[in-house]
Amino acid sequence: MGYVPPDRLQHAGQGLGVAETLYVPGFLDRDYADGLFARVLDDTPWQRERFSLFGRPVTAPRLTAWYGDAGTAYRYSGTTRLAEPWTAMIRGLAAMVA
Repeated sequence: MGYVPPDRLQHAGQGLGVAETLYVPGFLDRDYADGLFARVLDDTPWQRERFSLFGRPVTAPRLTAWYGDAGTAYRYSGTTRLAEPWTAMIRGLAAMVA
């Protein structure tokens, strides 16, 4: 699938000074995107995490999964999460936008 940029692009920066988001409508074919989304839902080892809120243990109201480069850890709410290695599908998507 070859990508040809549209004549007009929509830019949306978050103002954090670290990244900019570029929205490209139709970048992925709808059927291809729907298939990827279904695979993510099925293949991801989702977890409902527990963390401390005002000194009390609570369960997060969402499912999460942590991916990153080898040795990457994410820390928030006093908890450290080790990243799972990138999947082939995620690496493929990253290559498409690089």
